[in-house]
Amino acid sequence: MCEGVCNANCNGGCDREGAKCYSCIIGFYGDECEHECNSNCYGGCDRKGGKCNSCKTGFYGETCENSCNSNCISGCDRLDGKCDSCVNGYYGDTCNEICSSTCKSVVGKITPICYQSNGTCIEGCQPGTRGDNCGDDCEHGYYGDGCSSNCGKCYDNKECDSVTGNCGIEGCKDGFTGPKCDIEAGCEDGYYEDPGNSCTACSKNCQLGTCNPVNGYCTYGCIAGYYGNNCEQKCDTKCYMDSCYPDTGRCYVCKSGWYGDMCDQRCNCRNGCNRENGRCNCQTHHHTSSQISYYGSSCRQKCSEYCFYGCDKYSGRCHTCVEKKYGDNCDKNCSNCHQCYNDQDGGTCDSCEAGQYGDKCDLKCPEGCEGGVCSRDGRCHSCKLGYYGDQCTASCPSNCLDSCGRIDGKCKDCKFNMAGDFCNLTCSDRCLLRQNQRRCYQNGTCVLKCVDGFYGEMCNMPCSSKCDYGGCDQQTGKCNRCIMGYYGDTCNMLCRTTCDGGCKQSLGECIKCHNGYYGANCERLCRVTCDRGCDKESGKCNYCLRGHYGDDCSILCRVTCVGGCDKIAGKCNSCMHGHHGDKCNRLCRVTCEGGCDKVTGKCRECLSGYHGDTCDLKCDKHCICEKDNGKCITCKTGYYGDSCGYKCSSTCEDGCDRTSGKCIKCYDSYYGDRCEEVCNSNCHGGCERTGGKCNSCKTGNYGDYCNEACSANCKEVDGTTTPACFQKNGTCTDGCQPGRRGDYREIDCENGYYGDGCSSNCGNCYDNTPCDVVTGRCGAVGCQEGFTGPKCDVEDVLYTG
Repeated sequence: MCEGVCNANCNGGCDREGAKCYSCIIGFYGDECEHECNSNCYGGCDRKGGKCNSCKTGFYGETCENSCNSNCISGCDRLDGKCDSCVNGYYGDTCNEICSSTCKSVVGKITPICYQSNGTCIEGCQPGTRGDNCGDDCEHGYYGDGCSSNCGKCYDNKECDSVTGNCGIEGCKDGFTGPKCDIEAGCEDGYYEDPGNSCTACSKNCQLGTCNPVNGYCTYGCIAGYYGNNCEQKCDTKCYMDSCYPDTGRCYVCKSGWYGDMCDQRCNCRNGCNRENGRCNCQTHHHTSSQISYYGSSCRQKCSEYCFYGCDKYSGRCHTCVEKKYGDNCDKNCSNCHQCYNDQDGGTCDSCEAGQYGDKCDLKCPEGCEGGVCSRDGRCHSCKLGYYGDQCTASCPSNCLDSCGRIDGKCKDCKFNMAGDFCNLTCSDRCLLRQNQRRCYQNGTCVLKCVDGFYGEMCNMPCSSKCDYGGCDQQTGKCNRCIMGYYGDTCNMLCRTTCDGGCKQSLGECIKCHNGYYGANCERLCRVTCDRGCDKESGKCNYCLRGHYGDDCSILCRVTCVGGCDKIAGKCNSCMHGHHGDKCNRLCRVTCEGGCDKVTGKCRECLSGYHGDTCDLKCDKHCICEKDNGKCITCKTGYYGDSCGYKCSSTCEDGCDRTSGKCIKCYDSYYGDRCEEVCNSNCHGGCERTGGKCNSCKTGNYGDYCNEACSANCKEVDGTTTPACFQKNGTCTDGCQPGRRGDYREIDCENGYYGDGCSSNCGNCYDNTPCDVVTGRCGAVGCQEGFTGPKCDVEDVLYTG
């Protein structure tokens, strides 16, 4: 009876016998899920030991009991606490090592940066230092950035300053000058300064004709045939090709017939001697008689012409003999042999000619041997057809097919429908027979198979009734296949009801489980985080619900994953903006714009002012450059040139042309390609870019450059005393002063007219005298009779004439 209750922390129930949970809900572990996982676990823990499936950011260890180093970025490795990456200035597996202060820092920063793996400097070393961690001063003779510059010729080989390269107060070697002693002084190439301070030509035996300018020693050694510091000594004539070591004069190789360090001792040999001890080098190996070998103390005695591979160089005894010969000098003949041994027995045969046997091949093979061939002891290699025995004299049994065993006479095969060692038995009639085929093998077993429903070597036992289609194994009687729902050798046991599609015949294991179950008998529930069921054997999920991974989908994907992660390793499908790496646990460089590539960390685009795959390189100061190669695309406003290194004229407005430096637009009051010319001070609203013609003139001036004054006879602008005229031709804008006329108002009114625009008629001045052109008054002359008033334009009512 089911009297107990499963623990509330069980997922999918528990075992009927021992109350063991099939699986636990996330956060618990143990056989009965009675223990709680560590609070630092992320996504639950291992069912058996409580090991966390994953840790919350900032923790590590089997149960996530340890805190990551504070210098880690984006947490650390779950198992060993190794940081995913370090903050600037630190390195090491746990970011607990400080980068060397001699490492260069990021541009614009003061913190030195280095690679996390080994502390090597990312941006290189400060000038004067070297090494992976920039902890070493430059080697003697080097200085500067990366210790890549050679020191000059400092006095007495003193070290130069590792940063600047200057030689200091000791000064320079003779023949050099300058702060770094890198400027030559003294003799020209091909000469050196002798003790008398004169320039003497280098030895003609120097390679390339060059030597040390101080002591005259040849720089690149001697030409062939000479040696010594100045190459003035000649190699010995016994040196091969007159060549010797340039420092000692010792021959590289001796000429033939000589030996010793200086090749000054003569050989007494036919073929030369050893360079070190003078021993003769005899030619002792040859393959044919036309190639003669020699032996003896002076290598002048000939080996036997029948030696194969020469003879001993001291005794002359042949190493081996040519074919059909033996003896010390290989001068004795073998008989009936292909080859014989040069032994104490005197020519024992290695192998015999066909039809012969014996140590010396002097006996004939028996007549019963196939082809007349036998072994060295006289036994036939094979018998003629139909016979057997050592001497092949006995006849094979009559029902043998063709031949029988060489020793016992057993048939190798039988005639049709016969069996047994000697083919004296008949095949069983329960063996299946087909036309033109034998019914059984020689041992009586059926050739093809038994007729349906029978098994056994002789097909005399019936198959089980539960076999599908009545078929079973011919030897054991085991059913070939069971009818659906049964298993076992004879298919007499029922499959479990939890199986889907039957079970395996051998042990009754389910072939397939209903969705949501697994196990050999489909008795266990898949984990709730599985999607579309799990593997029948292991319980591993076929797929995970989004946000989970692992065999049983119990581990949560990292929070920086977007769109879930890979089921097997937890690799993110894509990363949250600003992150990269298989698990999106690395930060894109801060100079990236629009994020970076998930796999490589290469920036998609760079912030303005940076370039390179990871945007770690700064563009030239005043340019916006291409991401891939750092070439300037455009210049910042106010600069021009390929690298934007030139400044536009200060009088340019909105910058200048990238290539030529010509201003896009000039500020008011300036003109010219670079706005270097000043507009006329009488211009109003600036002047034209080309030529400097004014856009308009200040009141009172006219002309292309406003350098002409308007006529004083033009009317003034309202409220001012300044005459106004048109810029183009100087004609008055608002007409003439009263009493004036003409385009430029330089002419008085015609007689009889006055006033504004000379449009008013004079009155009746006395004797038709002209009136004042401005006021129209007749003045002192007075009026004609019958008129009165200042302008004589009023009839005198008292006049009676």
